[in-house]
Amino acid sequence: EGTNKDRSPSVDVRPNAGIVRDPIDEIKAIQTLLADVYKDAGDGRTLFRELVQNADDAGARRLRLTVLERGWPDARNSLLRGPALLVANDGPFPAKDSKALHKAIGGSKEDDARKIGTFGIGLKSVFHICEAFLYIGVEKSAWRAGALNPWAGTGESGEADPVHPEWAEIHERLERLQAVAEELIGDTSNGLMLWIPLRRPKHLDRGTAGRQYGLRERCPKPDDLCGWFGSSTPAALLLAQCGHLKSIEVYRTTGPESLHDRSKLVRVARQTTGWVGRHEDDSHKRPNRIFEGAITSDERHWSVVGIEALGSDSLCQLRSHPAWPQSPQWHDGRHSTVPRKALAHAAVTVLRSDDLNAEPLGTRLRWAVFLPLDDDPEPNSSAIIESEGSSPAWEIVLHGYFWPSQDRRSIPGVTADRGDTSMRNRWNRAVCDDLLLPLLPSALAKAVDGIKESVARRLLKTVVQSNIVANSPNAVKRRHWLLPLVAADGVRWEARDAKECRVLSIPKWNQAPEVVRGQFLASCDECRDDVVFIDNDAPRFAGEFDDWTVDHLERLLKSIPNDAFSTPQDLKWIGQVIRHVLGECPNGGDNRAVAVARWIAERIGQGTLNQTTRRVSDEPQRITREELRCAWRDLLAALPNEWLLDAPLESQRAVAELATDGVVGEGLIPVPFGRGPEEPPPSRPDPERLDCALLALGRRLAAGGESERLRHSRLLLAETLLSIRDDNRPLNDLETLPLLRATRMPEEREEAWSVCKLRHQTDKYRVFANPPSVRDSDVHQPERLLDPKRAVAELAAALDEDVWVVVDAGVATLVGTPSTTPDALARAVIGAKTFHTESVQLKHLVVRLAQDGGPHVCAVRALLAGRTTAEVGQDTELFFAPRQSVEQQTLDILLRLLGQSWRAVDVELVEALSQNLIQDLSVNQADSHALHRLLNDCLNKTVDWTGLSDEEVLRLRDLLAARELEIGSLTDARDAVTAE
Repeated sequence: EGTNKDRSPSVDVRPNAGIVRDPIDEIKAIQTLLADVYKDAGDGRTLFRELVQNADDAGARRLRLTVLERGWPDARNSLLRGPALLVANDGPFPAKDSKALHKAIGGSKEDDARKIGTFGIGLKSVFHICEAFLYIGVEKSAWRAGALNPWAGTGESGEADPVHPEWAEIHERLERLQAVAEELIGDTSNGLMLWIPLRRPKHLDRGTAGRQYGLRERCPKPDDLCGWFGSSTPAALLLAQCGHLKSIEVYRTTGPESLHDRSKLVRVARQTTGWVGRHEDDSHKRPNRIFEGAITSDERHWSVVGIEALGSDSLCQLRSHPAWPQSPQWHDGRHSTVPRKALAHAAVTVLRSDDLNAEPLGTRLRWAVFLPLDDDPEPNSSAIIESEGSSPAWEIVLHGYFWPSQDRRSIPGVTADRGDTSMRNRWNRAVCDDLLLPLLPSALAKAVDGIKESVARRLLKTVVQSNIVANSPNAVKRRHWLLPLVAADGVRWEARDAKECRVLSIPKWNQAPEVVRGQFLASCDECRDDVVFIDNDAPRFAGEFDDWTVDHLERLLKSIPNDAFSTPQDLKWIGQVIRHVLGECPNGGDNRAVAVARWIAERIGQGTLNQTTRRVSDEPQRITREELRCAWRDLLAALPNEWLLDAPLESQRAVAELATDGVVGEGLIPVPFGRGPEEPPPSRPDPERLDCALLALGRRLAAGGESERLRHSRLLLAETLLSIRDDNRPLNDLETLPLLRATRMPEEREEAWSVCKLRHQTDKYRVFANPPSVRDSDVHQPERLLDPKRAVAELAAALDEDVWVVVDAGVATLVGTPSTTPDALARAVIGAKTFHTESVQLKHLVVRLAQDGGPHVCAVRALLAGRTTAEVGQDTELFFAPRQSVEQQTLDILLRLLGQSWRAVDVELVEALSQNLIQDLSVNQADSHALHRLLNDCLNKTVDWTGLSDEEVLRLRDLLAARELEIGSLTDARDAVTAE
């Protein structure tokens, strides 16, 4: 007992069992907060945003910022002497807000879902520009005032500021402060004014050894603040997202006594109150609400449109999840938790500048939790902002009730940490994908209402191509599509339910002829089906479109008048439409292709091709005509390739006739513009359709009475059709119809022949085929010898009767019509009854036949003799008595042509050769040996050059030159002999 009694008086028991928080720790926390969480970029925008947020959370209608160049020089409190920023709003300032100001962390808004602030630390951003500030506010005419000085209690004893204890003293100037507040607030039933002294060097006197130290080192000047808050753009951006504020004003004045003469720097005001809502709960889903308004300043004007959504089953389920975060609550020392506040709430706001003349136009998309997370007017690219253009015409704010990162520079699960499955990330993703992004189509449809189409296209394109949309395309199109519906004057954008109707797209609607737009839309109004038509090339948010039906396609085609075929631009658009509907590789079995082919044939029959052949006088129009043909080619190329057939340009009139008769269309479409620049794919038209077209042409030709030009057009087309007809198919009725183009020589007059007539004249050797490949068969031959028409003309002149040329269209080959080979020409000569008597008409044919020698000698002999071998009597002994030198010369020519040194010759045969013929052949006795070898060997290229001397080679060259024949090979041979 004695021991216990002695110990009791020596124990010192502390009366307060709580943990003491060192005020210096609060200073460090504020410094960290300013450096990390509420970091300022040096332009005051972080402070500006927090001041706007607190005013809006307070339900204020008006926010006024006033830059004071000085305070009251004689004030005992040094914070009231120098320059300051006065911040006043007309929202109520209750006692709990006054108490919350003095909390290090935590405020009065944590459990209020209607307010932006959560942690009660936003207003601490004022310490970017000051070391302490004063406030005075009123609620229901009850005034409250105080000073907030983080340095209070940092001394060794007491709660006062050991360096500036006067900073807490406001009683001396309380009445003046109240008067200033009344001047700025106006109605004094509610309001709050902050007197924020600008940091000055003398406020940083807490360091030792003359060093400065404070919450921050920056000492802004009044001019700095005027530059920060003197622009209307950031104020308008913030005001567009407020729920209560209607105006933000910024002023400047010399001192508090001259407030009534303050100069206005900026005033930004809203003209309506239909803005992003502030809601207590989201217990019931509500229809999406559209809001709109206007924001004006002295320099600029903005229109604001937007849409918000409230309530979501998926988000409600997340909130009921066991892992949902809890917020602690305390009552009388007892701890409890409540679910952390979060609403299924999202909104898209589009702030549109009325100045749309700036180039280039652009957009800026910002993520926001009510106010934008980054409200820099000219931001760099970051995770929470995406900008297109330096001064975008649109500011698009994407608000969701997100849980942003602590530094407000990202949204976990949306702009960062997308792979994290924590509840915070899951909530943010659900708000974004289920609630926010599906609002974008409706918001943008409202935003482009009333805007010039070209401007709307460019603005919407930047949004459609943005990374935000590209990363979540399904979320954007989840409930609504943004569709550019076709209109008479262009397009208009509407948001349509994704499952509401069928959607068909038309390419380049803005390039469609004006008359087409009007007629097509009129037909759509009459039909009144559930299909909407959009411009396929306009920006949009949409999924897969429906396929065109034949009915809808025919409706569009009927809206295109014949005038639309007169310009390359309109033809190009028509081709784009058809290609868009049928695809790049159209199928002949597609009924839509059949409908297009019939429609084109009908329009061709109505004369739409006439523009492509109309004669023009000046060069620009000629170029346009060529462009028309190219545009027509492109249009027809949209149809199945196997239906198309290149036809001569001159066959257009015949094509139009067949189109009028309904003969061409699906299965067969001649393209009457000649051969295209590229080798066309093989044509495989329908055989029945092909024969039907030939029958129609043949009957028109058989009827006669047409002009020579029209007959030529019909024959050219028939010739083209016959060229692709299967030779194995029987001709039947086609055999007796005049479908073949024959050219009568030497008059070179065109005639229409039937196959029967061709066969008859072939048997008489009076018709020859003109295969296109003849001209290219031997490039070494003279052009005169390779020209079939010329050969036939020479034969006709020599025989003194008509001979014809037909184009080898397969039928000629089938009948056996020969081409103009020396053999065929020789047979025609031998079978002739008489010959022309003038030597000039024989010369070229003699040379042509003599070039191959051999059996053609009989034909040459007949030409020179003026009668056939049979008439002379080939097997009879012939005698000859020379009488004159001319006759001897004639004998030499005949012997050389016969390849013999002697022959008995009929005197009459010798005398039939005239002196003119001998002169035309340019023959003399000295050249007899060389001429013999020339006609029988050289031109046949069988001569043995190694056996000729240089003199012989030169003589042969001269002989060939005299006969207008090529000499290159002989000269080369001579050079080779000389070299040996």
